[in-house]
Amino acid sequence: MNSLALWLRCGYIYGHKTLSLWSDIMTKSDVVRARVSPAVKAAAMENASALGTDLSTIIRLLVNQIAVTGEVPAELLKPNAKTLKAIRDLEAGIDVHRASDIDELKADLGW
Repeated sequence: MNSLALWLRCGYIYGHKTLSLWSDIMTKSDVVRARVSPAVKAAAMENASALGTDLSTIIRLLVNQIAVTGEVPAELLKPNAKTLKAIRDLEAGIDVHRASDIDELKADLGW
């Protein structure tokens, strides 16, 4: 059994900030809905299956972690390489466009 499967089987709970009972986390009576593209959903389901679980469990883990810790997992907030390059370029003043009003901005963006 891989470590994720063991973790999923055992559950997790630590540092209750907003939840007072284990049953608050384990009760599954509400439904959370999110819209994603069919391709993203299919890829996520395939990857979850490769990890030995399903997409519902992955979503439950994320929602439970946010409820317990009050934070989004830091790994989800890390910018990818393309975003990091854009941030560094902006900070260095490379290819920066400025607009004095919304109409100028729209024109610059080709809207």
